[in-house]
Amino acid sequence: MADPSEGALEQFCVLAKSAGGGRAVVGIVQQALNAKKVFFFGELLAMPTVSALKGTEHAPHLDLLEIFAYGTYDRPSRNIP
Repeated sequence: MADPSEGALEQFCVLAKSAGGGRAVVGIVQQALNAKKVFFFGELLAMPTVSALKGTEHAPHLDLLEIFAYGTYDRPSRNIP
């Protein structure tokens, strides 16, 4: 039986793959985190456009996505949106 969140996450991965910049990717991350049927975020984290947020002004959004994906946060000095 397929995971019901798979299709929901897939749409965000497709969007992230074609996103042009940090602000667009942040919007996609926010939508994925707010989606009621998405519970797993590993595939979205693996997208190059999402991992490219690291070290930018948008890095806190990547940190927040990692919290949802892994359930832990080891860098308390960072601001989370």
